[in-house]
Amino acid sequence: MRIRIVLSNFFILLTCLVLFLSGGSIIISSINETTTHNELQNYLEVACRYFDGSNADDLGKLLTFENDYLRVSVIGIDGDVIYDNFEDESTMENHLNRPEISSLGSFQTRYSDTLEINMVYLARLDDGYYVRLAIPVSIVDDIIYGFNLYSVIALLILLILSSISMLFLTKTITKPITLEVRRLGAVLNMNLDIKDDDVKTLSKQIEMVREELDSEVKKANIEKNKVDYIINNIQEGLIILNAVKEVVLINKVALSGFELKSEEVLNKNYLYLFRNNEIVNFVDEAFNKKANLSKEIKLNDKNYLFEFNYLNEDWNKKNDGGSLSIIMIDVTKLDEVQKMKRDFFANASHELKSPLTSIIGNLQLLDQNFIKTKKEKDEVIKSSIKEAKRMSKIISDMLELSYLEGKEKVRVENLKLDSFINSIVERYQPTLKEKNIKLNLNLTPAEIVIEANDADYLLSNLIDNAIKYTNSGGIINIELLENHLVIEDNGIGIAKEDQERIFERFYRVDKARSKELGGTGLGLSIVKHICVKYGYKIEVNSEINKGTKFTIIFK
Repeated sequence: MRIRIVLSNFFILLTCLVLFLSGGSIIISSINETTTHNELQNYLEVACRYFDGSNADDLGKLLTFENDYLRVSVIGIDGDVIYDNFEDESTMENHLNRPEISSLGSFQTRYSDTLEINMVYLARLDDGYYVRLAIPVSIVDDIIYGFNLYSVIALLILLILSSISMLFLTKTITKPITLEVRRLGAVLNMNLDIKDDDVKTLSKQIEMVREELDSEVKKANIEKNKVDYIINNIQEGLIILNAVKEVVLINKVALSGFELKSEEVLNKNYLYLFRNNEIVNFVDEAFNKKANLSKEIKLNDKNYLFEFNYLNEDWNKKNDGGSLSIIMIDVTKLDEVQKMKRDFFANASHELKSPLTSIIGNLQLLDQNFIKTKKEKDEVIKSSIKEAKRMSKIISDMLELSYLEGKEKVRVENLKLDSFINSIVERYQPTLKEKNIKLNLNLTPAEIVIEANDADYLLSNLIDNAIKYTNSGGIINIELLENHLVIEDNGIGIAKEDQERIFERFYRVDKARSKELGGTGLGLSIVKHICVKYGYKIEVNSEINKGTKFTIIFK
């Protein structure tokens, strides 16, 4: 391949040489022709001034003294040669038909039979004679020949030096490239057979290595994207600090926890990320003690459990020492759930304790014979039964809540809701008559997908609440359309500040009245759980002493 490069270089230089010589010859020839013409014209001007018609010999001596190659001729008006410094037989011929005579003042180049060389002629009429001068063209040719000869020698030397330089340069240039390609091939487990001077093969091998590298880079990018996807989609925040406490890895969960962007902290000191002194102290302690630590820390109104795990090796292998992985677990909801459980058990205990205390007190009164009359005994027994029923209802509702929260599979069915509502309303007819409440039903035939037991709890609780909290002589409207159900009463209503809390467990707007009516404080919580379970939306709209309206929008 190097030989081909040298030959290519040789032919390029040779072509340039030919073009240079050709151009140079043309230019030199043109310049010399112009010079020759000017010289002839000047000689002719001198000759015409000196010649007076009788001093032709003196004219010839004068001019040839300046230039031995100059031919001087004096021709009569009739064409006969009167004087010629190169006189021979041909000079006896008549010259009127010669081009330089017939076209006076024009330069004529032609072959001279007398001198047997090409000459350049110029003639003028002066004092009744033709004065003609000529100079050999061979003088110009000698100049061009000399120029070309020296140019060829110089350029041949240049060609030789250039070829040697090209051989050396190609070897010098290709050798390190060949070595690098071989090293890359070795890294990629490619067996490459490359000759130092084979640039074409080298080019092919480079292309092969490039394709293999592209393939490996694509594979690496795919694997990186997989890892990034996994890291960014885990529920916990993940942070890696290297030995000099720079953030070398951080996922989206951790970034959102600190409300920062990746470019603000990645490959920067950990203080750009941690602006909480408590976290900074734990990071420093984990590095100093090379220990694993954990601590629950509040960050941006959320509770996180931070796990600080010391790693014996630096993450990016740039420094001696270890690195630190930090896992952030959002325990805000867990803490809320724990609080809800604590509150639930506390409320449940309180709710169960009240009727149980009342029952025990009544039984003690009976046991110790403090109640003498039958009427008083009947009232105590009636009160105990009422409290026992309330206690049973609380336990039943608690079990239903537990059932709703723990149940994963649902045995649903297509339920004709209009017929189901009618069947539930039938249960409450005695209570409606007792309180003289007017019930208006506007039921459009509709079907929903729901478990019958859940539908019973949902509708019974809403209708039961509407009856309980509507005064005697009140009105309840139940309207069922294709995609929503409205249960509206004109009862006591719910204050604005209480409307957001009525779905909480054991929350009562009026505790005294609720207990008197047998309420457990869990009914609307069960309703909310059922709506969430099936993807229904429940809305409440109420005003004090004007009534309450519950709307359920089905999925």
